[in-house]
Amino acid sequence: MFALQDVVIKDMSQGYPVHQIIVLRAAVGLPILLGIVLVTSKYPFLGTHQVGLMLLRGGLMFFAFVLFYLALSTLPLTMVTALFYTGPFFMLLFSIVLLGEKVSLSQWLAVTTGFLGALIILRPDRSGFNLIGMLPILAAMFYAGCQVLTRHKSLQATPAVMTFYANLSFIVLGLVVAITASFFSADNQTPLPTQFLLRDWVFPDINDSMLFILIGVIMCIGFLISTYAYKTTRVNRLAPFEYSMLIWVIVLSYIVWSEIPSRNVIIGSVIIGASGLYVLRYETREEK
Repeated sequence: MFALQDVVIKDMSQGYPVHQIIVLRAAVGLPILLGIVLVTSKYPFLGTHQVGLMLLRGGLMFFAFVLFYLALSTLPLTMVTALFYTGPFFMLLFSIVLLGEKVSLSQWLAVTTGFLGALIILRPDRSGFNLIGMLPILAAMFYAGCQVLTRHKSLQATPAVMTFYANLSFIVLGLVVAITASFFSADNQTPLPTQFLLRDWVFPDINDSMLFILIGVIMCIGFLISTYAYKTTRVNRLAPFEYSMLIWVIVLSYIVWSEIPSRNVIIGSVIIGASGLYVLRYETREEK
């Protein structure tokens, strides 16, 4: 679901601003999610404390998606996705800072190896880092924070309720970004990610309107099943399936754009995937 959504959004990034895509996608999904919440949840709207946590979770996810999509407007989908899977390393680091957990030497080695895989993909030279390539890594950091909150013991809510409030956050924050961006301007000489961020809203034609509806429905399905999975299943059991997205983006990128990932992206992806799986597997073994 998410790989298919990313293909559509990458295609739309050349004509619409990122905040419009996120707001309209969420606006399509909100009534669908509200209906699911009202049908499946006995107490759909929880107390203030719970709502605050869920809106915080949605805010973290919003910034993760904005950064991811800004990178997607310029870089190949396979490269952006591979760098995004540095997320488990940030989850481990957050567990140290926020939960005071101890980390073994082997886990530190796995994290270091994983970030070396990211360096292989970014290929920094004498001119320095590819700053746009850092965007999906920052997105992974925000997404890791979102997943930590999803697994938080005090956050007792159904996947539909959590996804509803996440979409509410997307709409509010997306409109705030849109209003802020209206005070700035970008021309054709401006880097593509900046254009994608500052571009004015565009009234979609009928074909693009159907695409907005499509990504809204896809988003609902993807968020619901992902949130349910993380609420009910150990992370190490989910990780192999989550990393399978790398396969989906390679297939879809080839079908849609005839793109084949470079050798560096393939090598770096394998390193990041193997290191991430080790970190998640080791973390769960320690919990038993």
